[in-house]
Amino acid sequence: MPELIKNCVKTSRVIPTETVRFIHDSEHTVPDNMLPISYVLATDSVVSVDKIITEQDRITAEASILHNIIYIPDAEAPTPQSITAKSMHNIIISAPGVDANCICKVICCTEQTELINCIGRRFSVRCAVKCVSHIENTSELSIPVSIDGIDDVQVSESSYSISTNVENAVSYIDISEKLELPIGKPSFKCLLKNDVSINDLAFTIGANELGIKGNLVICTLYESDDTPGNLRTIENQLPFSDTIFVEQDDDNVIWNVSAFLNNFSAEIIEDNDGELRIIDIKAMIKIDAYAHETISGNMISDAYSLSQNFTLGSKTIDVYNSCSDVSSQFVLKTIASVPEGLPQISEIVSLSGQIGQTDITVAEGCITIDGIALCNILYIADEKENPVGSFAIQIPFTQQIDRKDITTTSIPALS
Repeated sequence: MPELIKNCVKTSRVIPTETVRFIHDSEHTVPDNMLPISYVLATDSVVSVDKIITEQDRITAEASILHNIIYIPDAEAPTPQSITAKSMHNIIISAPGVDANCICKVICCTEQTELINCIGRRFSVRCAVKCVSHIENTSELSIPVSIDGIDDVQVSESSYSISTNVENAVSYIDISEKLELPIGKPSFKCLLKNDVSINDLAFTIGANELGIKGNLVICTLYESDDTPGNLRTIENQLPFSDTIFVEQDDDNVIWNVSAFLNNFSAEIIEDNDGELRIIDIKAMIKIDAYAHETISGNMISDAYSLSQNFTLGSKTIDVYNSCSDVSSQFVLKTIASVPEGLPQISEIVSLSGQIGQTDITVAEGCITIDGIALCNILYIADEKENPVGSFAIQIPFTQQIDRKDITTTSIPALS
């Protein structure tokens, strides 16, 4: 009796998901040890994903949103103060076919933040949040490779190429540093804001080790103790590195590595002379890494025999082929003007940017991205009554990336 011989291979399938956008409103109270708000100078929010829960046909991302409010208090001879408030939000993403064995990656960012209400010691914050996800489901395929039991069988073969997830790795890097003010700078009075980013992320693979390095960049806005209301900035860069043991280090394995800031805190402490000249930094960086391998081979596409009658069935299966990172760098330039009603700029504190709305068009051999870069500018102003200001600008852009392995069926993945 004829027998169809099959090989089992693992394959990964991308589950398409939509970009989720929502408005998050939250109410907060000024702590008892701080003065109530007279008026607000600057507001922004940062969102991070704490946990991803896989459910039937959907995933839930538990996100925390940190709001930073810089304000002038209701007091005599007021100087700027800041409040950090936290709120939570569960983001539900529809993903038909998702299961507990899927790789789920979710990244969120805030596109806009505003204070919508402030009465006494209570205030409300509204922010627009964007959430993108990448989900892969790994399963087994049976590939027909030969037919036993028929001596004169003749087969036609065709080649196949399948990408599959072969390894996942997660690591956490703890950073604890005490950063002292340079000589000549006045001591701290209070911290107003820390802008934190991960830059220059790079990795190497070899000898079953995944080596990771990067820089944690911290830009701090603070009030100094030399003159009431005197605002200053300082930037620090903390290098970090990690080594993760991995099993897959072959040249045909493609690794993707991402880094996320899980926790961050900064506190002013005294130096040996009893002066407030040290920032005690504590941070945790999460490293997410996963590897794909492309498997190639031959399979039976047709067969016949002169001695026996038999029928071969067929079916179409969608498979995932990873084409490694599709990346490009380009420079965006624009001229920004301070909106009417805001004080003029004396010194730029920080410029934070992120990608907002994007439309991706995939064609044969290229991918085109039309989008908007959202930039938030925080600055020290030249007015005593309004010592800090902030405003946002939008910069449209179009970028085309040419790659031979991009086809009309390619699915852009999260990066």
